[in-house]
Amino acid sequence: MGYATIDKNGKFTGTVYKEITEVVQQWHIDNDCLWLEVVGDSLPNMGTDDSPDYGNATAEQIKTAKINTIGASLDMYIDSVAKAKGYGTNTMSPTAACIAYVGYDNPYRVEAESFAVWKASIWPIVFQIQADVESGSIPEPTLDEIIAQLPVMVWSV
Repeated sequence: MGYATIDKNGKFTGTVYKEITEVVQQWHIDNDCLWLEVVGDSLPNMGTDDSPDYGNATAEQIKTAKINTIGASLDMYIDSVAKAKGYGTNTMSPTAACIAYVGYDNPYRVEAESFAVWKASIWPIVFQIQADVESGSIPEPTLDEIIAQLPVMVWSV
């Protein structure tokens, strides 16, 4: 088990993991940083964003680490949308708390279903961006550039 930190730009600022098998707990320190207690295989010291040091990491490990970083950052973004609407508890992520209202009659069902449809619409876009980067047709985007390509969440009531 170890700890990872993700900054507001979606960059790991602590240990970088080639594979995170479980997020044990997460803490939002402030709007600029997320701390994760994780289980996974870590890469060597990655240095800083300005001067990366990939050590003996293979190209595949680096690619996987970058994908995991973007995935975790997008999960944070999705959580932030649900949290802004008031979802989440000390024991349940905002996304899980919102989606828990899907599929049965309750006062939050329509709102939760609109969130679930929005969340599901994100990943095909992200996977297409990933494919475009891998094919060389576009440069690797920043997290903000990826989020700018995603649909805006419109809450149904």
